[in-house]
This record gives sequence, structure tokens and C-alpha cells, in this order.
Amino acid sequence: MTEDFQCVKCNPTCRTCSGANENQCISCNNHATFDAASSKCICDAHFFRNPNNSSECLPCHETCSSCIGTQIDSCSTCYNGAALQGSKCICKSNYFYDMPSKKCIKCLDQCSTCANSATCLSCIDINATVSPTTGLCLCNSNFYYDSLQAKTCITCSKTCLECSGSNDN
Repeated sequence: MTEDFQCVKCNPTCRTCSGANENQCISCNNHATFDAASSKCICDAHFFRNPNNSSECLPCHETCSSCIGTQIDSCSTCYNGAALQGSKCICKSNYFYDMPSKKCIKCLDQCSTCANSATCLSCIDINATVSPTTGLCLCNSNFYYDSLQAKTCITCSKTCLECSGSNDN
């Protein structure tokens, strides 16, 4: 409302306002929050301002934490477990994309890549291979798994064909 008690139209970013300017919002449209520092409506996390309709905040693609558009290649930042490659969020090594939660989830520690939280596709240790029956990384012949210190496959003693530890017997 103006000084002479005339109603004025709010800025498109505002739901209610004390004037027509962008910094005179009192409340905001859907998916936006009032920022007291700037007195403006800012799109909520995981949303961006529609360039064709400034009153509207649109959702980012599900893989993006923040974005400039709705497409998979419009990401500005990514969720934990993902990294920005160009403008796409790709799961980091040792993470997999979980469809139900729509997030990158950490693989087992031994996996370099995995199909899910219990099945490795490749192993971090070059002296291990994925078991086709369990989906876990197992040390190759002539190697044993050091679970206490290095947490890697270590070469057996030269006197052994196979071993389960560092002893020569």
C-alpha cells in the first residue's frame, strides 16, 4: 500500500509485501524463504529461480544439491558421495547410486565400485578379486588379508603356496 493508501502489486517473488520492490516481501511463494538480511525471497535448497517466471522456484534434478535448471546437466553442487563432472553429479569412487533414496551411498570399504551396499563390482586392492558367489573382494592365491593393520592383501611367505597370515607355517 502506498502513502495515499493505494494498493500496489507485490513483486512477483513475494506472496505478501509492504511495497512493490523485491526487498519489500513479507512472505514468499512456494519453495522460497524470506531472507531477513536482504529482505528478499530466496529459493529453498534444491530449488532454483525459474528464468521464465521469477515468481516460481523450480526443483533441481534429483542428483543435484543446487542447480541452475531442472536437467541432469544443470547441477551447481552435489550431495555427499557425489562429485561434479562438468555440470552433472556423478557418484564418487567407492559409492553407488541408490534409486530408492536417489543418493550416492558408500560401498563396502574393500570395493572400488559396487552394485549395492553388499556387492562389489571391483576391488580397491589390486591383489584381490570379486567372488562370484559372495560379491565380496577376496585375496588372490599367495596373498592373505591383513585385517588389523594395512587392511590389504599381503603376499604370503615364499615358503607357502597359500596362507592365512604372516607365519611361515
